[in-house]
Amino acid sequence: MGELNSTKGSNRLQLWLIGGLAAVAAVAITALLVNIFEHKQEAKNPFYRVVELKDHIEDPAVWGKNFPMQYDGYQRTGDMKQTHFVRSENSMGFHADGECLRVLGDAIDLCRKGQLALRSNPTGRTLVTKAALSVR
Repeated sequence: MGELNSTKGSNRLQLWLIGGLAAVAAVAITALLVNIFEHKQEAKNPFYRVVELKDHIEDPAVWGKNFPMQYDGYQRTGDMKQTHFVRSENSMGFHADGECLRVLGDAIDLCRKGQLALRSNPTGRTLVTKAALSVR
């Protein structure tokens, strides 16, 4: 009889353990599904709207309120020195005509020096040094 009670007790303990594990598993699966659902809802709206945007708004500062990182990158592209003097607005001409002409003149000068170097040495061996092609 004592043996029968001990097996009943161990069976009850096993039953409670299995039930507890099933409850923990159910809670974990529910938490996972809720997390997946929340991420799907966030993906439908990928940014936080500060201002309402319309297609006809062209001001970058307005768009920058909703997209601050992209606006910061946009502002940095305008500060790049190598492209600053060649940018144009509305195809009305260059911002720094003198600088463009200087760069174009230097390029033409280098091309002429290269042509002269090729004509003076048709064999194709060592043509010129860097010093001969230097500008100013």
